[in-house]
Amino acid sequence: MDILGFIGGLSFFLFGINVMETGLKNLSGDKIKNLLLNVSESNLKGIAFGTGITALIQSSSAVTVSLIGLAEAEFLNFSQSSAIIMGANIGTCVTAWIISLSAIESNRFLIHLFNPSALSPVIGFIGIFFIILSKKIKRQNTGLIMIGFSLVMSGITSMSLSMENIADTDKFSDFVNLFKNPFFAIIFGIILTAVIQSSSASIGILQSLCETGAISFLSAVPIILGQNIGTCITAVIACLGSGKEASKICFFQILFNVSGSAVWMLGYFVILNFINLSINISPIGISVIHTLFNLSTVLMILPLKKRIENLTEILIG
Repeated sequence: MDILGFIGGLSFFLFGINVMETGLKNLSGDKIKNLLLNVSESNLKGIAFGTGITALIQSSSAVTVSLIGLAEAEFLNFSQSSAIIMGANIGTCVTAWIISLSAIESNRFLIHLFNPSALSPVIGFIGIFFIILSKKIKRQNTGLIMIGFSLVMSGITSMSLSMENIADTDKFSDFVNLFKNPFFAIIFGIILTAVIQSSSASIGILQSLCETGAISFLSAVPIILGQNIGTCITAVIACLGSGKEASKICFFQILFNVSGSAVWMLGYFVILNFINLSINISPIGISVIHTLFNLSTVLMILPLKKRIENLTEILIG
């Protein structure tokens, strides 16, 4: 029954993300595409733009797919897109931080007020009234976003509660022990994200696993690296049968995440010799690692951006 509870929670979580994304897209209309078309040639502005847009619509995949579509329509070139992609990877961390706030526990009212799971029933209730009672499209889409947020928080709560009981079983312990092998952990992260096609959802699942106290830094780091690689699958699917500009955007995103993961894995193995990473990690710890990965990868790639673009032009033509 606990497995069914987890599956039910996961269903609410995934559906909630989809509902939020739909509401945000409807609310913004063509504004996002127009902003993408008017993005500055400045790398820093492009990164800031990508971060903001992704934080707004809660989906780096949606931003990447939009870039591919605009590149195919010859409205946007690869050089403009690459900076936005880097920003999109930073923006996708926002969802993880929102979920992390649900782990806040305190008897103080003001602190408890910042716990999204405490507010989600009220937000969802207001969202339903917006949809039922309002005839204005904008208000209905706002209600859709609110309901989606409530579903996401309800899904996280259900997954966390079910995982607390599942954690006591021998099969779960055997499964989690597999993550002590970093290469298996990376593969797990890749497959999980590729299957559900959402790094935000996959990070949310990992944060739920953390609530059981069974996930350590030793396992979490390679899983997160795998999740960042797995999120490229959406771009790969979107650029199948597309032209060269779309392929360049897809290649850049893969290069960004794979190279960042490779560098982090090297650092991970070095740190293992000096620090004990077997201590348990919290949902907030997951958010910190996820954010540090994307920020550090942007800082690593940014000085090499022009050379990478030239390499991409040579390889893809």
